[in-house]
Amino acid sequence: MKLKVTHNLAVFLIVCSISVSVISCIPSVIPPPFKPEDITPPVVVSWAMSDETTITIQFNELVSIQDHAITIKQELQPSQNQSGTVILCGDTILDNNGTTLHIQLPAPLEAGKQYNVSGTVKDASGNSSLFVLPFWGYNPDIPKLLISELVTQGSSTHPDAIELFAVTGGNLAGITVYIGTPSQYSYKYSFPACKITQGEYVVLHLKPQGIPEEIDEISNVTISGGLDASATGRDFWSKNTDGSLPGTNGTVTIFSNPLGYCIDAVIYSDRTSASDSNYRGFGTANMLIQVQDIVTNNWWSMPDGIKPEAAACSAGTTSTRTLCRWSNQSDTNTNQDWHIVPTKGISLGGPNSDETYVPLSVTKKK
Repeated sequence: MKLKVTHNLAVFLIVCSISVSVISCIPSVIPPPFKPEDITPPVVVSWAMSDETTITIQFNELVSIQDHAITIKQELQPSQNQSGTVILCGDTILDNNGTTLHIQLPAPLEAGKQYNVSGTVKDASGNSSLFVLPFWGYNPDIPKLLISELVTQGSSTHPDAIELFAVTGGNLAGITVYIGTPSQYSYKYSFPACKITQGEYVVLHLKPQGIPEEIDEISNVTISGGLDASATGRDFWSKNTDGSLPGTNGTVTIFSNPLGYCIDAVIYSDRTSASDSNYRGFGTANMLIQVQDIVTNNWWSMPDGIKPEAAACSAGTTSTRTLCRWSNQSDTNTNQDWHIVPTKGISLGGPNSDETYVPLSVTKKK
C-alpha cells in the first residue's frame, strides 16, 4: 500500500510538472508596440521676398512661431568686420493652414542687398526648428536682359568679359551672373543698384588689372578706364575674385538675384556627341550637370536631345573673335541666335557685328 501511494504521488507530481510546463509555454498578453509621436522638426521648403516689405517662408507642415522671435540682419562684407545691422520686423502671419509664414517689415529694404532672416518655429508635436536664411532686398524693377557677347578666349589685352543687352530698362540691383548655374558654378557676380535704360549695353569685366581707373559706372558711363572699357556701354569690374570663362565649352546664366528666377542663359561648345562617351560629349561631369539644369528648366532649347551640337558653336573663337548674338538681339534660346564674328570683331559696349567668322578650312573647300 505504501508503494502504491508513493507510485500515485510520483504520477501526480509528473502530471503537475507537465501541466506547469504546458502553462508556461502559453504566451502572455503583450501590449501593442510603442508608437512614437512625430519627432521630425519642421523643414523650410522655399523662401523669398514676395514684395518690398514681405518675406514669405514655406514649411512642410503646420508651424507656429516660438517666442515670436524673428531677427533680420544685413549681411556685411568680411572686410567690414561687423556683426551686421539688426532690423526689427513687424507682424508675422501664418496662412495656408499654418504652413506659410509671412514676415512683414516696417519699411522696404535696400534693393539687391543681402540680408539674413532667422527665427524658431515649432510643429503641433512640439518639435522646434531654428532657421537662418539668406535673402536679397526686393527689386521691383528688374530689367529684361540678354547675354549678348562673350570673350571666352581672353588675352592680356582683351581679358575675359560678359556683355549684357537691356531689352527693357530697370534696376540691376541684385541681378546675378553665374559662370555655370546656381547649383553648379565656378564664379558669380551680383550687380549693385544701378538704373539702366532700354537699349543699353552692360559689360562685366572678369579679369581687371586692379587699377584706380576701373570704376563701376553706376551713374556716368564714361568715367571708367582699363582694358576694353567702353565709351558707350556701362562697365563693371569683378572686384573680389577674378572670373574665368571656359574657353570653348561652358555655360553662363543670369538670375534676378542669387535665389531668384532665370533671366537668360547660353550654352556654348566646340565639341560633338562623339567627343566622349561618359558625358554625352560635353567633356566633364560638371559641364553636363550645368547643361542638364539649363535644358530641363527650359532656359535653352535642345529639341533633339541634350548634345553639344545644339549649343552655340564656339570653334574658332579668340580674344577678338568673340561669340555674339545677332545685332537684332534675336532670342529663341537656341544656337541659332549666336555666331562668331571675324578677327577684331569684338564690340563690347556697343552693337554686335553681323559679320561671321568662316574657318580657313571651310573657305578652301569652297
